[in-house]
Amino acid sequence: LLDGTIRLLGAGNTDYLDILCEPQCVRPALRVLAEYLLNREYDFMDLPSWSPLLAMDSPSSECSVCPVLRLNELNISRKLLANLENARRDREIRVETANEECVPEMMDALICLHEARWRQKHQAGVLHSEEVRRFHRNAAPALLRAGFLRLYGLFHHGQWAAVHYCLSAHRRTYYYLSGL
Repeated sequence: LLDGTIRLLGAGNTDYLDILCEPQCVRPALRVLAEYLLNREYDFMDLPSWSPLLAMDSPSSECSVCPVLRLNELNISRKLLANLENARRDREIRVETANEECVPEMMDALICLHEARWRQKHQAGVLHSEEVRRFHRNAAPALLRAGFLRLYGLFHHGQWAAVHYCLSAHRRTYYYLSGL
């Protein structure tokens, strides 16, 4: 709720916004949502072209810009390949993929790195409140067990240098948040 208008979570700072529900639940969910929104002020913006919300008789708009990188079409330069090979050989660098054991540590690293970056800008990042941090710390292990979490970390010279928090379903992976 912003200025009395209901908006989707992430409005204004995310590439794509949409509802999350199982395909067989879309129609019932839209009926319940339409009933709830009746006589309320709302605005659904930056929806992907496949969003079921675009079919509602509502103030909504398709996302204007959301770059997609098709990895099978990626043209990688020789210099980048050489840099990746050098990093691979450097025993002080390793890339970690989250598992049940390391999720708590990686989430703590993500939060610390994310907050440090926003502090440099003299602003509060999305993880500034303890309530939000607690939510993500609790959600991450459940998302991992369900197969939705893609949490990757770069460990360099004994400390976390970067953590990327992604969500994946239906053969798509979405970047969500990072700490660098």
